[in-house]
Amino acid sequence: MIKKKLLIIPISFIVIFFSCESESNVVSLAPTPIPTSRLTSTPIPVVAPTSTSTPTPIPTPTPTVAPTSTSLPTPLIIATSTPIPTVAPTSIPTPIPTVAPTSTPIPTVAPTSIPTPTPIPTPTPIPSNAFTNNITIYSESDFSVEEIRSWTEKAVSNITIPVPDILGVIWSIGDEIGSTGGPGAPFNKFSQTVSTSDLINLADNVDYWINNSGCDADMYRGYINNELKQRIRVWIEGSYDASTAPYPCKESRIALLAANSEQSYDLIQKIYLHELYHALQPTLWDGCQTMGNIGGYYQPLDEPAREAKFQSAEWIVEGTAEYFANLVQAQITGSNNPVQTIFASANIAANESLDINNDIALSAAAAIRLLIEKKILDETEVISGSMFAECNWVDRFTDGSNPSILEAKNNWHQFEKIDGMWKFKSAVLD
Repeated sequence: MIKKKLLIIPISFIVIFFSCESESNVVSLAPTPIPTSRLTSTPIPVVAPTSTSTPTPIPTPTPTVAPTSTSLPTPLIIATSTPIPTVAPTSIPTPIPTVAPTSTPIPTVAPTSIPTPTPIPTPTPIPSNAFTNNITIYSESDFSVEEIRSWTEKAVSNITIPVPDILGVIWSIGDEIGSTGGPGAPFNKFSQTVSTSDLINLADNVDYWINNSGCDADMYRGYINNELKQRIRVWIEGSYDASTAPYPCKESRIALLAANSEQSYDLIQKIYLHELYHALQPTLWDGCQTMGNIGGYYQPLDEPAREAKFQSAEWIVEGTAEYFANLVQAQITGSNNPVQTIFASANIAANESLDINNDIALSAAAAIRLLIEKKILDETEVISGSMFAECNWVDRFTDGSNPSILEAKNNWHQFEKIDGMWKFKSAVLD
């Protein structure tokens, strides 16, 4: 079925209607001028517009409807191959300018105040380096690794300056044989109570720890540590009564002790804590030497005057270590009289000699107490190790730096026991 299209052609306000001859026929025309012979016999009147009359309105086209038998005029339907209807142009309305909407301001929201949290109580500070993984313990003695570690951790918990990696070593020895000199010096040889294989294994473990300490990255320290490992091996395998704090480097220190059967538990514990404090003193002579290039080798510079100053202050180094050991031992045992223990030990030393260098640790600990009571030194500086934070501590405590330093060195033994309590005589406190 062919679809019908309605084409309305306005020609100067003349509307021409064609009437189909038959209801069933649709006129097909090519897009050429329409011949007049095809017009129906009934003429379509032409209405000319006048200047005064209102033009006859153009009838609104009726949608395409199948023709009926009525005689109403039917618009001319022209079928084309491309049915594009011609639409009467309409006037384009003047566009209404678009007005940008005024943005609704976003209200400023006052920030919700964050409530102040309830403060958490500040815990007792623990030194940043005081961790058990920095502490290694080897024992071939009656003291377990766990025991020695607990002593070490208690001591380290008091320190407020950087703590090095620590190796604690204790082995058992028997009866004294005597001095042998040579590589075992300055210690004496004792009889062996631990199997040779166990002593060799202990020395091997110390070698391993030093080799993995990182100290050998310094070429000079690497050279010195080869010699140090040989000496430690002689002390261990030879059952010497060593009690010392070897110095592989500033970042890795050792507290080393041979425990003989005649020493009490408390004495061995205190000697170990004494040596451990030396390991926690970072600015002893080994840690304060000036390094430089000598003959193409990086090594300590020759500083005899400065070295002599450190040697003259040895009583400060030994006295603080003994003082620390007594206070930490009191923490471990729960004793509240460590100062009385210091006085009692110093009294034994004074009965042997009034020279502070004779039994230097016991004598100098009393001198340290005298400096504390005279307020030349604060006890917390000793127990925390902070007095040894810098190498210039030696200038503070040399004999000529302060008259009170020399007085303490000379009057360390000026104490007495009154009503069962040791105390300094009032004359030396003035």
